[in-house]
Formats: sequence, structure tokens, C-alpha cells
Amino acid sequence: MKSKVKISVVLTICLSINTAIAQSNANDGKTSSNLRSSETIKPFKLQLDSLIGRNGENKFIYYWNYDKNKITEEVFQIVGNRKKPINKTESIYDNRGLIQVEFKYSWKEDLKQYQPSTSMNGSKTEYIYDINGNNSFQYQYYWSLDKESFLPYDKEEFKYNKQGNKTARLWYTWNSKLEKFDLLSRTDYQYNEAGNIIETKWYDYASYNKDYRNEFFLSSKTTFTYSALLDKQYSKSYSWDAEAQDMLLSSKEEVRYIFKNTKKFSLKYHTWEYGVIKNKFDYQRVMYSPSFIKLSKNDISTARISSNREYTYDNYGICITYNKYSLNKVTNANYKSNTRIRTILVDDEKSLIYQYTDSDYDLDFYNWEIDKEWVEYYSKVEK
Repeated sequence: MKSKVKISVVLTICLSINTAIAQSNANDGKTSSNLRSSETIKPFKLQLDSLIGRNGENKFIYYWNYDKNKITEEVFQIVGNRKKPINKTESIYDNRGLIQVEFKYSWKEDLKQYQPSTSMNGSKTEYIYDINGNNSFQYQYYWSLDKESFLPYDKEEFKYNKQGNKTARLWYTWNSKLEKFDLLSRTDYQYNEAGNIIETKWYDYASYNKDYRNEFFLSSKTTFTYSALLDKQYSKSYSWDAEAQDMLLSSKEEVRYIFKNTKKFSLKYHTWEYGVIKNKFDYQRVMYSPSFIKLSKNDISTARISSNREYTYDNYGICITYNKYSLNKVTNANYKSNTRIRTILVDDEKSLIYQYTDSDYDLDFYNWEIDKEWVEYYSKVEK
């Protein structure tokens, strides 16, 4: 199944929000001493202006330019004392704040300018919404150097219920010979009365297995259950096993939540919004995997913990520590394999700056190695 993940600095922020859980009205979190009550101050945004980072030996700089209904993101690689352009993304929004179209560009050194990206996974993306503001269609195009124009690549179609919850996603790819979209897969989402997701099913339509071509075939599914207080979510994932001709358990996951008095990070505007809306933030996640490649039907007794993630947040809702514990398959013991430490450098009425590092543990040399280093620059903008 094709990944639809946008490469962005957003991925460097270790905030995982489970959109399947409905917003709660639980007690507010505590407000830090250097922040006044949200009832006595004007709401503001923490706008991410730029980011400087290092990933291994490579150094990068990200810049964001915010115009009316348009955001431009540029990525540069630092080579010596020079900033080498890498790529650029332009996102255009309507007056409702909904993204309408997005363009991706790559730097051409020989031409000394940006050109539309030739990437097949979307150098141009168009978004269409229903009257309720739900994203109902999404079209992706790639840039053809031969024809010097955008050509269709794929299409996504989304369906929603009366509560605005996504109930289905259909994925199509462009058939250049027939000049039409071919249906490849469908994902169905099911919710309980409280609006919490309880099951997802992924169906393959144009399967490589000729026995199932041109009809929907259940390939994988995930079920979700919740604790009575809705502070925990449990999920089980199943995949189709051709040999057993049945859906077999592939992994389990447990997610625990805490309540935060903050809004989430905006994927559209690259900003943090401080307010009084209460969301559940991913606080701890435990992953389970079978001890053997295959499990007997309905057998979960051989499942073991494969990873454990823990998060802590500051009063802006930004993750300040992240620890991941993995399983050593030789000693069968958990060890801390990844950590992230974020330190606030400046916090005043004008700007906010964060510095953080990602470190990985090397089992061969039994030491910590810095994987990434970043410095983020924010500005506070009143609404």
C-alpha cells in the first residue's frame, strides 16, 4: 500500500496524535508559571519560521515564508560556507484555511533555478472538499519532462458519515493507455457510538493474485478497543495468510494517553496554537509482536513486547523528551534504543527557540551516537 507521507519538518517533531479518539472535556493540565491564563491574554500562534539541523554528516536549513493563503517551504543543504538549494514546496489555501493545491519543486543546478519535481508520488496535488469541509477527493500529478506538463498519477476518494468521521478511502492509479483511473484498493473505517474508531479493513482490488483480480479481497485489518476511562487504546493487526487461508494476528499495540491543555501542531501552517481545547496526546505506546512468524488461529499467548515509547510534553504541547525501548533478540531484554531531548533556549513575548538532539544506541559498541541535531526558531503571532 502506497505511503502518503509528506516529507516535512513536521516529521521531526515527536508528537503523535491519535485522531481516532474524540476530544475530551477532562480536567485542564497545569499552566506553566511564565504563561498567563488563556482567559486573560489574546490567543497567539507559535509560528515555526526556520530550522537548522544536522543528520549524520549532512547539515540542512528549512525556511518558511507565510503569505496570505500561501506557504513556501525551502530546504537547503549546507556545504562548507554555502547553502545549496535542494527543494521547495508551495502550498495554497482558500479563505477557510483549507489547502487547495500543493506544488513541489527540485533545484536544477545546471539551470540555476527550481523546476517542478519529476517525483511520481505527487509533484502537484489538488484537493477537493464537500460542503462540510471534508477532503472528498485528492489528485496527484507528476511533471513530465518530455511533455513539459503535469500528468495524472493517482487519485484518492474519501467518504464520511454524518459525524464527519472518515468511513472509506478508495485509491486509484492512472491508466495511461486507457486514459482513466483504475481502482486498486479500499480502506473501510468503523466507529462506535462515541465516535471512536473500532476497526479498519484494507481491501485489495487489483490483486497480483489472479484469483482475486477485479474484486475486493480483504488483505489486512486492525481492531481497536478502549479502557473505560478512554485513557488507553488497544489494537490488534491481522494479515491474510495465503497458506492458512485465514487472517492471522501480526501485532498488538497499546497506547496510553494523558490530557493536555493545548491545541495540536498544525500540519498546514507549521504552527503551534496555544488555547483551551483539550486533546489526548500520545504519552506512551507499547508494541507487541509474535515470537514466531506465524501464529495458530486466535493464539496470542506467544506475543512479546517489541518496543515501548514514552513521551513527555511542555506547556506548549511540544515534546521535550522521547524514549524508545527495544527488545534485544539475543538477550531477550529491553534496552533504551533511541532518545530525544529538547531544550528551550528562549521564551519571551517575542520568540521561542528550541534545541534538541536525537540519539541512537549502538549495540555493537555499547554507546550512544547522536543521529540528528536541530534548532527550531518560532515567533509568536497574535491572531
